[in-house]
Amino acid sequence: MSVLLIRRARRLDLRLASWLFVVALALTIVLGGTAPTLGDAIEFQWLEQGTNTLNQALFLLAAVLLHRPATTRYETEHTAGRP
Repeated sequence: MSVLLIRRARRLDLRLASWLFVVALALTIVLGGTAPTLGDAIEFQWLEQGTNTLNQALFLLAAVLLHRPATTRYETEHTAGRP
């Protein structure tokens, strides 16, 4: 899904949104690879939770940046010529 969102943001020339999606995707991949190797120490759990929160915040910000232009473009394309 992230790849499709990145492509959509690039088509709409929303560079910041596309880069935020890229960073969020990279954090997801890194988190998935490091979670089993870090262990159960409380410090690592806090690090993991902090990284996960950052990941979700970046994804949310990118989605908000993408929402308005995508919605406006869709409405313009599909309501053209209607009173």
